[in-house]
Amino acid sequence: MREKDIHEKETKIENSWFCFLNDNIGYLCFLCALASLGTNNPERYAGVSFFYITLVYFSRSKPFMNILSLWRETNSPRLRFKNIFKQSHIFLFSYVLLVLVMTGYLK
Repeated sequence: MREKDIHEKETKIENSWFCFLNDNIGYLCFLCALASLGTNNPERYAGVSFFYITLVYFSRSKPFMNILSLWRETNSPRLRFKNIFKQSHIFLFSYVLLVLVMTGYLK
């Protein structure tokens, strides 16, 4: 029973983490990338946005990082790229878009 409770807690934290990534960070990255494109200097504003979003990301990542280290130790299948991409595709797309604006590839 104890192992089941731990698994349920891990799953709950995992689901809330990916929900936070997609719904909060992903949309924020996307909106900041689009807003930066509408300015005279999109690279600078995308860089400032990137810095702020990174601070928000790391300030909320502590509970998930504990579980992530556990999964690394046990070589969990949840760490496969396919599984991570399925759960965080909005975040990954938006993050890449912001980085492309920040580096000047999109103007």
